[in-house]
Amino acid sequence: MRQIDEKDSESPRWGRGQAGFGLIEVIISVVIMSTVILSVIAAVLTLQYTSEGHRKTVLSSIEATDVAEAIELLDYVDCAGVSDYSEAFVGTGAGYTASVTKIQYLESGANDTASFVDSCTLDGEGNDEGVQQLTVTVTAGGPRGGSEDIVYTKRDDDCGGYSDYEVVVGADC
Repeated sequence: MRQIDEKDSESPRWGRGQAGFGLIEVIISVVIMSTVILSVIAAVLTLQYTSEGHRKTVLSSIEATDVAEAIELLDYVDCAGVSDYSEAFVGTGAGYTASVTKIQYLESGANDTASFVDSCTLDGEGNDEGVQQLTVTVTAGGPRGGSEDIVYTKRDDDCGGYSDYEVVVGADC
């Protein structure tokens, strides 16, 4: 019969013979799990932040389209300024601001392609050819507010049955 020495490696009371984890192993596993959990939380928060920004941008685009449609219903104003189409902004949704930020006018005597200029004067002949290019900007409020610009072509209905995409250069309205 063999006598068990306390320092014998086969002894159940010595070294790895006992099942369980040491303090160092537990600390390492807690650090690893904490890193994984924090990474997942950071990814979820980033996803939430990004999706909120996209949602506001899409809603701003819808509001901008609504404003452009409202401008279409208004009467054409010769050599209009940015405030002449302000009636279209009355129905803008809560939390959104809309405005016409730029108006350009069809250049008279343009060659084969339509070109627009920034200024318009109504003199004896007038250089408002009956087509205006309006930039409508809608911005959502809040820290993650989205903004959307729509460039819209408004035409004088007295110029004929041209669609928004057909511009007859040199048409005399």
